[in-house]
Amino acid sequence: MISASARRTMKKRKMIKVNDERDQINIAKIYEAEQEHIFQWWDELNPEGRRRILDQISDLDLQLLSQLVKQHLGPNAKKARKKQLAPPPILQLPSRESETGSQQRQELQKLGEEAIAAGKVAVMMSAGEDATTLGYRCPLGMLEIAPISNKSLYQWHGEKIMAMNKYYRTSMPWVIMLSQATKAQTIEHFEKHSFFGLSSADIQFIDQKMLPLVDKRGKMVLASKDSIYLSTNGYGGILQAMRDGAVLEALEQQGVEILFYSPIENPLLKIADPLFLGYHIQEEAEVSTKVVRKQSVDERADVVSYIDGNLGVLGHDDLPEEEKHALRQDGNLTFYAANTGIHAFSLPFLKRLLDENIELPYHKTEAKLDPEDDPEIPKKNPPLFRFETFAFDILQAAEKKIFVEVPREEEYLPLRSKTGPNSLEAVRKKLSDLFCFWFSQLGEEYLANPSNVVLEVSPNFAFSFEVFQEKVGKEGIC
Repeated sequence: MISASARRTMKKRKMIKVNDERDQINIAKIYEAEQEHIFQWWDELNPEGRRRILDQISDLDLQLLSQLVKQHLGPNAKKARKKQLAPPPILQLPSRESETGSQQRQELQKLGEEAIAAGKVAVMMSAGEDATTLGYRCPLGMLEIAPISNKSLYQWHGEKIMAMNKYYRTSMPWVIMLSQATKAQTIEHFEKHSFFGLSSADIQFIDQKMLPLVDKRGKMVLASKDSIYLSTNGYGGILQAMRDGAVLEALEQQGVEILFYSPIENPLLKIADPLFLGYHIQEEAEVSTKVVRKQSVDERADVVSYIDGNLGVLGHDDLPEEEKHALRQDGNLTFYAANTGIHAFSLPFLKRLLDENIELPYHKTEAKLDPEDDPEIPKKNPPLFRFETFAFDILQAAEKKIFVEVPREEEYLPLRSKTGPNSLEAVRKKLSDLFCFWFSQLGEEYLANPSNVVLEVSPNFAFSFEVFQEKVGKEGIC
């Protein structure tokens, strides 16, 4: 409902007029929110351009945006309170080398495998991010990460799920959260590749909400004359997306008890890892999280910690310098456990969060625009901000949660940057090196330190080293 005073103000500002009533209401809301500068090129736009910007604003939650601007950018913006931090307990994987450790691994593996085979596990991935920060104009999941076959991340993960379904004689549901930026291309990619051998009935696409980027005054920013810079509402958007998509109800009807979750970005992801799920089941956890050891003090990683007495994850910008550099007696970092974003959620726990309408807090982060990614971006651009929720904040509501450390070199290789160790080129190389390591463990010792060798093991053949070892032991290396 637009107030009378707001209507008078909008008249003074000469509000643009359109024929469609719904569009006119949305335009009026933009004026009421004092964001009408986004229409500054309206008179120059053709019908397609006008339609584009009208479609964008139709999905905006302007009331939420206004609240976030006041909370994080206004004169009374909340300042971060100093938190009491303490090192957390981290579970270690049982050793493969000892008899006791080997036995423990087998027991945990069996628990996880039984849950998968019984149809109690579903997979969910966040895939709302595009690859513009890596220099590509496509969804992140469409990047070709396979060293030889050039399969996309989507196909790589999809074939792993298909192989697991065959191995365990089951049919794991796969839920994928998409955004405006990735939905159309992603669905087309899946259809073009016949859903990578999976049944389309087992795949559900759900929608992630978007929010505009804003400048330091809280004003929306144009990406072009007919479009606004938008960003996803963060990985924590899974809660709202699951609610809107009625995900939990559908999974519950299928007998699912555990939701295995991860961002799409990690090609080393052990999907529905039975060993990890075994820990989750054995400990009767509501949430279980995989962590890896930080590579350095300066790595921008969210870390596990007690936060005011509650076990959870602290954003990398929120870890004070003193704690960041704190060392244990053995010389290692006190806060060393980096969050991977890989979780196992119990379905009753997630259902409780939705039933209680739990809302995750929004965080303000700086959005850096690279002029090389888009010719429309000026070489000198002012700082912009995005508001996003973090999936790890879900952990604050859990009563029983565990953190399991896994080897980074085997399980965690996120695609995140245009250059460096998390670039597409580096990820493809490291994936090949991992497969060389697999072969070296089965007698091909010359591959232990590969130089110019490029190898790929199709997920269709082996979705894990254990399955690779089992199959090669029977079939031999040819």
